[in-house]
Amino acid sequence: MMMLNHNLKDQSSASEPDHPDIPPPPTNRTFQSSKEAMEFINNFTRDYGGIVYRSRINEGHRVRQKSSRLSDCPFRAALRRRKGFDCWTLEVTNEQHNHGPAPAHTHPTLRRMDLEARAPQIQGQLASGIHPRQIINAAMREDVDSLIPRDIYNFRQKKHFEFLDGRTPIQALSTPLPDEGNWIFNYEKTAD
Repeated sequence: MMMLNHNLKDQSSASEPDHPDIPPPPTNRTFQSSKEAMEFINNFTRDYGGIVYRSRINEGHRVRQKSSRLSDCPFRAALRRRKGFDCWTLEVTNEQHNHGPAPAHTHPTLRRMDLEARAPQIQGQLASGIHPRQIINAAMREDVDSLIPRDIYNFRQKKHFEFLDGRTPIQALSTPLPDEGNWIFNYEKTAD
């Protein structure tokens, strides 16, 4: 069993007590894996300014000290594995919320989902020499709540480390190119 908490950063003030109702995710579906269920639920809650995260699976496992401005939302749901049917189901135990929707850019999980969806496009832009600031400006024109500049810089750094693959930059550049194709390259190695 995995408990899910639907916490949003507190975006409302005391002068704005009214907020749109946030519906609970549908409970009439089954999922083949917990990852599939989390993706479905996060795609559903994204439209209402929320995100679902793992509360705790094992005591002491994946526990991290952190601080945040959560609104202590009472919404609770449990993702349960049905062993007899080899599937996962969602059970909502408390449908109440004490907040309004929050913008998507306040949730790292939603930003990561957006980044994964745009990864080929962003990688192509970076390979073309477009600066990360220009990429984020284009992304913000398409969807204001999409990404933040740090996401693009982190993506670029991740691709750089994947390219290096534990090698120094000089070692990575001196790696022979594939035999197929009309590559022209020349390099020398010294005894040093």
